[in-house]
Amino acid sequence: MDIRIGMNTQEVFLGNIDSLERAEFTVIDNAVNVASGLAGMAHARQILITKETIVFLGSDMRCAGLLSTEVKRKTGKLEVFELLY
Repeated sequence: MDIRIGMNTQEVFLGNIDSLERAEFTVIDNAVNVASGLAGMAHARQILITKETIVFLGSDMRCAGLLSTEVKRKTGKLEVFELLY
């Protein structure tokens, strides 16, 4: 499957959003926007992650550093890495 994955590690708001017509469990916040932006930047079968995710998961992961780049819906540049598998 040619999927694209973006991963970011930060706090988010999660919970039920309800109306008379629809109920949904979801997450919202800037962290979700960053992960979505990374997925949009990724090529097929590529996993892009932020530096915060590397710090959270530990140093056992193999990663290739990419240039600092701007992510859609985020001001400023982020350090983006490709997870190698």
